Amino acid sequence: RAILAGLVEANPSVEHFRVELASICDSLGLALREAGRPREAGVRFDQARELCEALVDANPNDPKFVHELARTLGNWTTSLPDDSSKAVATGALERARKTLASSLESNPTNLVMQADLAWIETLLGNRLASAGRRSEALAAYERALEARERLSRTNLTSVRHIEQQIGLHRM
Repeated sequence: RAILAGLVEANPSVEHFRVELASICDSLGLALREAGRPREAGVRFDQARELCEALVDANPNDPKFVHELARTLGNWTTSLPDDSSKAVATGALERARKTLASSLESNPTNLVMQADLAWIETLLGNRLASAGRRSEALAAYERALEARERLSRTNLTSVRHIEQQIGLHRM
């Protein structure tokens, strides 16, 4: 992480370095969360989110940046307890959903983003259900199901491979 952070600082216009640093920060956030260090995990997720948001703001249709932002927001929200920051987590998931949906309009055959969208819709449904917003949760679950069905019709083998690559786990 330190090497990439140095590269980003020395070369702030090189987007590849920034997205790789975001990915590493996101992975560190997951590892720290699993190690029972939620504050440190939060710092890393925040770093990843800030890097990704800047990249997506500058390049809203770049699938790699959109994917990384959605992944970071999704992973961050899974690290929050159900009873804390409900509105913040729901807002982050809604942002991820809108960003993915918008990017999919110009990249409709991107299977990675389609898988991301299904995962984000599922996470959003879980958050909405835990907040007692049952009808909204049901709508999110239905959108997740539709997205997974579209992926299944495309190529089931490719879908499983993509889900493994991006760390998508069935709930």
